Amino acid sequence: MTVLSQDKKTIFSGKSFTVEKNLGGKDKKYAIIGNGKDGLSAKILAYYPEEKNAVDELEKLFNAMANGEKTYSFGN
Repeated sequence: MTVLSQDKKTIFSGKSFTVEKNLGGKDKKYAIIGNGKDGLSAKILAYYPEEKNAVDELEKLFNAMANGEKTYSFGN
């Protein structure tokens, strides 16, 4: 799926997406990471203050993928 990052500065074509703890992030404690289709590249696509916020957004992304959508834009 092709996604637009939260800051609207990156378009990323990803194969899988994960929620990870962001070490050292004060207000950005959790991040959604996109893993590239090539299996080598990875990119932080969005930050969230709480794990629940990141998981909720990841679930929205999953639903978009399940519905056959080809693109997704992370909210702020």
